[in-house]
Amino acid sequence: MNKNKEFVCTYIQSYCMLYPPEPMMVLGKLPGTRYSGQFYLANGLYNVEFLEAVAAEFHRIVKNNIGHFDFQLAGVDWPACPLLTGLPIFLEKNHNLRINSFLIKNKRKTYAFNNYIEGMPNKLPVLMVNDVCNSTNAYDYGRRVLLAEELETLPFIF
Repeated sequence: MNKNKEFVCTYIQSYCMLYPPEPMMVLGKLPGTRYSGQFYLANGLYNVEFLEAVAAEFHRIVKNNIGHFDFQLAGVDWPACPLLTGLPIFLEKNHNLRINSFLIKNKRKTYAFNNYIEGMPNKLPVLMVNDVCNSTNAYDYGRRVLLAEELETLPFIF
């Protein structure tokens, strides 16, 4: 395992796996459900060292599995924000790669332009990013918004 991946895994175990003092005290998404713990990646994504290690892994994974950086990034709602800002900054600073990113809102604004998108998409295909992938709901929703905006998505998510 490389040093960035090892650091990310260790950090997640230490700071992003949260367990309440009494088991089954974390409320679940579905009514009446409870969990004995919670995976909370935000504890890492707002840490510079952690986000840099994730970005380095992103670069390695994309280079090895996609083979190019001719795309832009999009994510659904606020959990994607650290990735949508941190990844492009890291890629430009460390690899001289310019990647556009933008946010897809959970709900269309009810005023002004009634937009779903914050930022300025271009015509490149879109790679979806998110803080967690426990279902494909956010990805499916984001893909539907992107299709409505006539933006192509890559067949990968991060």
